[in-house]
Amino acid sequence: MLKNQQKYLQIGELSKEAGIAVSALRYYQEVGLLEPSYISETKYRYYQFRDIALARFIKKSQKLGFSLDEIKQILNERHQGRSPCPKVRTLAKQKIDKLHEQVDELKRLEQELKNYIVEASAELESGSSDKHICGLIDKVDV
Repeated sequence: MLKNQQKYLQIGELSKEAGIAVSALRYYQEVGLLEPSYISETKYRYYQFRDIALARFIKKSQKLGFSLDEIKQILNERHQGRSPCPKVRTLAKQKIDKLHEQVDELKRLEQELKNYIVEASAELESGSSDKHICGLIDKVDV
């Protein structure tokens, strides 16, 4: 039996306090982001109150687009006694660059679709061929 159980939270209590599903907390444990302070013989997981903040940090980081691997890197910086902020800044800049690439790709796709709409209007007026289901899509080289 765990001494001073009132100093610990069971996983359901941690879930409620952090606002994160038990299954997510178990997954965080599985990938090494969150470790219970104690696991009883009956497999109950017990966490410290500070783990509420850690679980919330992980979830917030995910919402910002950081992968679990990146979050692990951030937490490792902290565990090694270094400020994780430079690592976060580097990862955030990489994410911004990736977002710019995605926006550029979406803009190209938008323009391509606009061009196809113009072409489709002309094709609909001329009728479709038996060779194609829809010539507009069949012509696309993707």
